[in-house]
Amino acid sequence: HIGPSIAVDGILVTKEKKIVIIQRKNAPLGYALPGGFIDYGETPEQALIREMKEEVGVHIKVRKLAGVMSDPKRDPREHIISIVYIADIIS
Repeated sequence: HIGPSIAVDGILVTKEKKIVIIQRKNAPLGYALPGGFIDYGETPEQALIREMKEEVGVHIKVRKLAGVMSDPKRDPREHIISIVYIADIIS
């Protein structure tokens, strides 16, 4: 497709006030915030809730927008714009 892909990432805060970091299984390898691509017809918040269930196995409550990462060179795969939210793990 033409144009950047849009993703969401979560700054997940545990009850102990720690942040969840994942180790990526696919390229680019390394540590990252959990997240993924927004599906057609989904809001960014819905995508974040879905991705956190799929990737981390937790239910969350979205707290607030943390920022938008948009540098075209930030991901070596393609131009990906990531909407980043702070969210609390609720179960």
